[in-house]
Amino acid sequence: MKVKELIKKLQKMDPNARVLVEGYEMGYDDASSPEEIVVRETKGSWYDGKYQTWNDVMVADWVSDKDTTAVLIGREHDIS
Repeated sequence: MKVKELIKKLQKMDPNARVLVEGYEMGYDDASSPEEIVVRETKGSWYDGKYQTWNDVMVADWVSDKDTTAVLIGREHDIS
């Protein structure tokens, strides 16, 4: 999904609705603030994400040699 597609979908929703992401194992957490990251598509294992940063994967695992700028929305969690 591209940012413009997400914006279009969000414009149809209640602007006061809470934004959630899936929890680690069950339930849901508040979404963190969006941040830009640079990733590449990989051919990693089924349990890994489709995209990874330079720090996360060996060069041999890249599907392409093109960097992609992406927006990451993670989950906020309180470990206390």
